[in-house]
Amino acid sequence: MKAILLFKNPAIESATACHQGLGITAATTALSLREQRLDVTAYPVPHGEYIWSQLAGPWSDVTHVVMEAPFVDAPFLGKLFAAFPAKRFTLVYHSNLGFLAQDGFAGASLPLYMALEASQKNFCVAANSQKLAESMQAATGMPFTWLPNLYHLPAQTRREREPWRAGHILNVGLFGASRVLKNWLTATVASMIMARTLGAPVRFHVSTGRDEGAAQSRQNLQAILGLNPSVTLVPVPWLSHDDFVRYLYGMDLLLQPSFTETFNNVTADGCACGVPSVVSAAVGWVPQSWMAEPDSALAIANAGCALMRNRNAGLDGWKALDSYNRDARLAWTQWLMA
Repeated sequence: MKAILLFKNPAIESATACHQGLGITAATTALSLREQRLDVTAYPVPHGEYIWSQLAGPWSDVTHVVMEAPFVDAPFLGKLFAAFPAKRFTLVYHSNLGFLAQDGFAGASLPLYMALEASQKNFCVAANSQKLAESMQAATGMPFTWLPNLYHLPAQTRREREPWRAGHILNVGLFGASRVLKNWLTATVASMIMARTLGAPVRFHVSTGRDEGAAQSRQNLQAILGLNPSVTLVPVPWLSHDDFVRYLYGMDLLLQPSFTETFNNVTADGCACGVPSVVSAAVGWVPQSWMAEPDSALAIANAGCALMRNRNAGLDGWKALDSYNRDARLAWTQWLMA
C-alpha cells in the first residue's frame, strides 16, 4: 500500500487564492498515518492533468489516491479512473452542507461524483465530516465514506504559561478566514461580555488577510468594539502554520462559534498548545464544556468565563483530540487496507 494525499496548489489561481488549510490538513493527516507505519505522503498539485501525468510516471507505484476537496471536474475524473483501474481513488469533501451552499462548484459536483462512484469500482466519494457522510447516505441510500481529518499531536500537551487569573490581561483569539457562517460578530460581543464579567482588559486578536464573502463582518466588528473600551482589537496578519501555532502560545482562549463546521483546524491547533476554545456543537469532538449556543453571545461568554476558571481546560481539550484521533485513524486504516 502506498497512498498520496493531493491538495490544490494555491499558486495556480490568483494572488488572493488560499488553500493553506487543506495543505495543513493533508500534511498532518499524512504524518499521523506514517506514524502508524503506513506509507502516506501529501503533495500539492495544480490540476487534474498534472495528477494524470504523475500517475503515469513518478507515482506509478501509488495504490491509493486521495484528493482533498473538489477541484477536478467529474468528466475528467471518470477518464482518469478508467485509465488507472488498479488504483483506488477517493475525493474528500471538507465542508458540511452549510458551507456547500456557498460553493457553486463543490455543491453542483456532489451528485456527479456520487454518480461516478456508482459506475466506477475504484472510486468513492468521502467526507471529513461524519455528519455529511451519514446525511447524504440517509438522503440517497448510496454509500458515503467517512475519512476524517487527523491532527498530529505531541506525546503530551505542555502549557507552561501561568493560567489566567484576575488581574491579568485576557488574550482572546478569533482566527481564520472571515466568512458569514463563522459568526464573528457574536464572538466579538462575547469578548465584550467577558471583559465586563471578569473585570479584565481584553486583547481581542483577530485574523486579517482573508475576507471570503464577509468583509462587512470585519467593519462591523470594529464598530461594535467601540462600545466597550476595555476590549482592544489586535489585528493579526495571515501567518504560516508554524508561526500561527507559535502565536497561539500567547492566547488564553479561542472563540470559534461557527454555525457549521466539519473539524476546525484552529480549535485543534489550540488543543496542541493547551489553549481552550468556545465552539458550537458543530465542532463535535471537543469537551462538552467547550460548547455553547452559537446564536447567543451571552452563552459563549459564560462558557468562556467558565473555561478561564478551569485550570484543566487545556488538558481536557488535548485528551478529547487524542480520543478523536484514535477513531479517525481506525477509519483511515479500514479504507486503506480494505
